[in-house]
This record gives sequence, C-alpha cells and structure tokens, in this order.
Amino acid sequence: MHSQPDREGTIAPEVATPSADLATHEVRGAEGADEIHVTAPILVIASIWLGNAILIEATLSFLGVGTQPPTPSWGLMLSSTGRAFMEQAPWLAIFPGLAISLAVLGFNLFGDTLRDAWDPKLRRQG
Repeated sequence: MHSQPDREGTIAPEVATPSADLATHEVRGAEGADEIHVTAPILVIASIWLGNAILIEATLSFLGVGTQPPTPSWGLMLSSTGRAFMEQAPWLAIFPGLAISLAVLGFNLFGDTLRDAWDPKLRRQG
C-alpha cells in the first residue's frame, strides 16, 4: 500500500476517496493501480433482466393476469388463438413461441457478449 508522510513526518496510509466518475473508481494497491468498472456489470444485468421481463410478461399474459386485449402480447397470442386453432393452424402458436424464445435468447447472448467484451480479466489474458 502506498504511504505518504504527514505534517509530523510520520508515514500515514493513503485513504481512498470517492470518485466523481460513476463508471470507474481507481483503487491503488500493492501491485499498482487497478480499475473497478461498474458500467459493464450493470449493462449485463440489465440485458438479462430485460429477457426475464419479456418471459414474465408473456407468462402472465398467457395465464390471463397480464395485459388484457386489445393490447398485443406474445402470451395472449399463445393463449387465445394458439390454443384455439392449434390443430388447423399450428403456426399461430409456433411463431409467438419462437418470438419469445428468440427475444429472451438474444438478450441473454447480448449480455454475455457485453460481459466478454468488457471484462478486464478477459482483456488481460487475450
């Protein structure tokens, strides 16, 4: 840990002060300066939450406690027309289900890609 002499000549350890920048905060240790990034984990978690929100909304709408008609919802599409016409027109259930799956998968892969791109530990290895 870095130390600086104070007015009396004794050596006092450095005290960390809050950073004005919310994206990074510099912490000095025995090895030197390391940066702790908080923007990347927040964006990764937000992208995963967005996928979960889509899945929760579709589930609640499918069960009848989410959005009500005439508001469009993938869960309502699966519940009303999907079940009613499954034998005559299976695409009425297949396409909304695929849309839900691809949207959730897309947001989760987006979050994983952000984590891979912005993780300082992975950057140092590459």
